[in-house]
Amino acid sequence: ITIAASLHALAAVPHGEVFEYCMSDSPLRHELTRERFEVKDGYVSVPEGPGLGVTIDEETVENFLVR
Repeated sequence: ITIAASLHALAAVPHGEVFEYCMSDSPLRHELTRERFEVKDGYVSVPEGPGLGVTIDEETVENFLVR
């Protein structure tokens, strides 16, 4: 979710050209949304759907939920 928000913020400002993208393996970061953020030729595309452009994976939320 933070990746989507950061990409939208960068796209909205002049000269928003640098985005730090953590490449480490994080199940929560990679599974929380159904959309994936692929780095291609050094670029990451801004999600285009409504809102932040991502869909929360409710099953992942349930798996990480602390009760």
